[in-house]
Amino acid sequence: MEAPDKHNEYMDFEEAARMIVPSDIDNIINWNNYHVSGDIEEIKKIVRAHGIINIGVEDIISTLSTTNTNYITSGESSGEDRVIMALNHAIHKLPVELQNIEKVIVNVWVSECHQILMSEIKGIVKYFGYKFPEIDLIWGVAVDSDINEDIKITLIAVNRHKLC
Repeated sequence: MEAPDKHNEYMDFEEAARMIVPSDIDNIINWNNYHVSGDIEEIKKIVRAHGIINIGVEDIISTLSTTNTNYITSGESSGEDRVIMALNHAIHKLPVELQNIEKVIVNVWVSECHQILMSEIKGIVKYFGYKFPEIDLIWGVAVDSDINEDIKITLIAVNRHKLC
């Protein structure tokens, strides 16, 4: 398979449609030369996960930028307010303020024993909707038996400012 034509900042959806297989995420990341700060394996894990609400290759492609920095962080928590606490841990690991972010993928990882409530997902959506309505938000939920707490949140955030 040949590398896609880079005629704009994001991979074209027609090109993405030919590469929907999750194993192609390595090629997509390499071909687009994404500048990623953080653990790129988290992106691969999200795409390969069979979740409750899946984030697919198309979601990753429509979010990541070849001209801006893409950040990957995560946070874990348990107990009361676990989702907001995990989200705050992930946000605080970002090297920029949220007002400098244009797009975010939030993947919520739950353990097999601790299901997520819709009210917890609404908390994430409300957080971004009220505080940062200009941020384009995509979210998903997947099961991860390896997490240490009830909830783990992985953020993929795209800086609003271009690389110099």
